[in-house]
Amino acid sequence: MVMARDILISFVVVLTIWTFFEPDILKSQESVSDTGPRIEFAVADTLQSIKSPVKAMQEINQVTLLVLALFFIIQLVIYSFCLIKIKEVGKQPLSPDMKLKLLDNEENLFDFGLYVGLGGTVLSLILVAVGIVEASLMAAYASTLFGILFTAMLKVMHLRPYRRQLILSAGSAEAPSTLMNNSKL
Repeated sequence: MVMARDILISFVVVLTIWTFFEPDILKSQESVSDTGPRIEFAVADTLQSIKSPVKAMQEINQVTLLVLALFFIIQLVIYSFCLIKIKEVGKQPLSPDMKLKLLDNEENLFDFGLYVGLGGTVLSLILVAVGIVEASLMAAYASTLFGILFTAMLKVMHLRPYRRQLILSAGSAEAPSTLMNNSKL
């Protein structure tokens, strides 16, 4: 049973990899008979070429808008999760120094939007290059843009002011003890 399962999983993995590297495998191959040299004029299909870009642009725009919305929602979820993490650290009954250390420990989480944005751009560019998705390049680069914007908003508007507050709290808590230690000397 285990061997049958492993063979089936291997077959699925090989088939998946094969379809990614050979996307035209399922398309029908029509043989075009080459009867000799032909002259084609660019003006021959003028009416068709005027109609088709408009329709193609509408389809691309719909796919592009869908991809943009997907990247925006993913970044919004990451942003919300990071805000929850900041609030979670803030509600813990710990000293300001310990809270600063916890925030430093979560630094990779706060940069996660950048990583996902770059990964989304690379994935989108691969999908566009292979021909699986027909979205514009703007949709691919928007993933990185959203990652940069949401990470910058998180760090500048929420994380930096909270860290500053913690630093000031830690400094004011140390100030009386420093004065007491200096007076004993």
